[in-house]
Amino acid sequence: VNYITDCLKSLKNQSFKNYEIIVVDSGSDNTEKIAKKMGANVIKQEKNGPGAARNVGAKLSKGRILVFADADCRFSNNFLQEIHEKFSKDIGGGICKLKIYDYDKKSQAIIFNMINLATKTLINLRFIVTSGSCFVYNRKAFFNANGFNEKLITNEDHDLARRVGKKKRFEVFNDIIVETSCRRLKKMGPLKWTLTCLKSSLMYFLNHHGLDEYWN
Repeated sequence: VNYITDCLKSLKNQSFKNYEIIVVDSGSDNTEKIAKKMGANVIKQEKNGPGAARNVGAKLSKGRILVFADADCRFSNNFLQEIHEKFSKDIGGGICKLKIYDYDKKSQAIIFNMINLATKTLINLRFIVTSGSCFVYNRKAFFNANGFNEKLITNEDHDLARRVGKKKRFEVFNDIIVETSCRRLKKMGPLKWTLTCLKSSLMYFLNHHGLDEYWN
């Protein structure tokens, strides 16, 4: 499955037109060729982790709103318009509701529904977490918080959201859906994947570390 192609196609079909697409390529097969063919600005980056790649893209961007998305995300045609409207309010950042598009077992969809519910509940209680895959920030709030912590191999998303959330409101956009793949869940199995995610998050909240073997 060519995830990056589907992701870029969904971004090219947006009803909101004033935006740019930046792809940070850390040596993935065919990414540069595909992204350039679809009109994206491609930046080559050594494999220094997701935080470093996202920071590079943010520094080269020009927009007031920064959307960070994994390559396996897919977006509705009105996604950017809906995001633009959310940031008409004075907020620092937010996450969307995740929906998986390639599950082959109902249990896999249930797990993601539980993640959405847990994330929404915690953020409403002002305990800031994210659910991965896609997050959105006001540019000024992002840079005031000094961007992603590049020393964290995982949990860089939790870390930035919590730092931004101390100064500006961080929200769940529960009415905006981002589709994502559950390929890692299927590869690892529901139990191992869930325990690995929980272990990674606990390592951050208990001692501010990431889980280096998560990407293996």
